[in-house]
Amino acid sequence: MQKDIYVWTAGDLLNSFKKHKPEIYKYLQEIKTHLGKPDEAKFLESEYKKMPAISVDYAISEREKNFYVVAGDFFWTDIGDWREVWANSKKDNKSNVIISGDEPGGEVMTFDTSDALVHSDGRMVALVGLDNVIVVDTKDALLVCSKSHAQSVKKVVEELKEKKRVDLL
Repeated sequence: MQKDIYVWTAGDLLNSFKKHKPEIYKYLQEIKTHLGKPDEAKFLESEYKKMPAISVDYAISEREKNFYVVAGDFFWTDIGDWREVWANSKKDNKSNVIISGDEPGGEVMTFDTSDALVHSDGRMVALVGLDNVIVVDTKDALLVCSKSHAQSVKKVVEELKEKKRVDLL
């Protein structure tokens, strides 16, 4: 299947931000000064939250004149929700996707369960008699939803933002 995908050098991409979205370029330059430093991850997270929420299409590609798109014949998917993670992951004989984190534990057991995605980042998680569900267990939160409602997880994120629960985002 043919896909169109953006290809840039880092310098060209930065120059496009500088020209068309200087407010984003300013954040990128600040982030650059923290790369490789102990506070890199924390600073990146902090600055990213301050940046305007705009796609690269609107920010740059619709404005840039010296711009090309390369057509390629390869598999590509834009993972936008947990259902896409399930669809693009290796499955067991009951179409379950099991993802265990790096923490000790993270064990998952399934009985009479199919078409599920289970992510455990530390605790034992057991599913019994469930189909088409997503279970994501981290040290901070537990998410359980049907795969058909995977896009609705955005509602949880929006409410957490409204309640200023940045510790859970």
